[in-house]
Amino acid sequence: MRFTLTVALLPVLLALVPPRAAAAPSFLGPTGHILTPSADTLESRHYALSLHHQPYWNLITANYSPFDRLEVGVSFVDPTEPGEYQTHAGLNAKLLLVREALATPAIAVGVFDAFDWVAEGPYGQRIYVVASKDLKAPLARPVRLSAGIGTRQLKRGFGAVSVPLTSFLTGMVEYDGATFNLNARVKLPRGFLLDVAAVDWGLGVGATFEARW
Repeated sequence: MRFTLTVALLPVLLALVPPRAAAAPSFLGPTGHILTPSADTLESRHYALSLHHQPYWNLITANYSPFDRLEVGVSFVDPTEPGEYQTHAGLNAKLLLVREALATPAIAVGVFDAFDWVAEGPYGQRIYVVASKDLKAPLARPVRLSAGIGTRQLKRGFGAVSVPLTSFLTGMVEYDGATFNLNARVKLPRGFLLDVAAVDWGLGVGATFEARW
């Protein structure tokens, strides 16, 4: 009797488990976590516009996926105070090489600031490879892990853990190659997302709008 009841309730219980959050831009632009990318890309013909602030920098980004597996974008890096740094824009691209399967992760390669136009503060051209995988368990929320390595700031390796806490709130912890960062990402109606983060233990906030074009 108990086994039969458990089997009957299993679909209902699984339906209450919130799914993994949709791909969304990192503070720097490419789809990912806080300052690090994931192997995810936007859905085909979707775009995302975002504005983020963290200590000393404002970041304005736009991403577009012209077709499945490819994401391209631009990131504007703007200092919050006048000084030696200027506002610059960099071009980004990410290609999904391997789709995620039951036993294997998704793998993507990408570049932030492809032509090294930004080169401001802690940011500049970085080429990377990253893998992402959902870890699922019965009656548990899926935990998404990402890990990768790249050039410059990413040469020591980077990684992140993303956990949907509710149907609208996702918590993140990442190591960006130098420090640990935290983020709470809130999903709002009509394609809006909000981020509240601790970036190198300073306050970071931002908003994203995503839609199909």
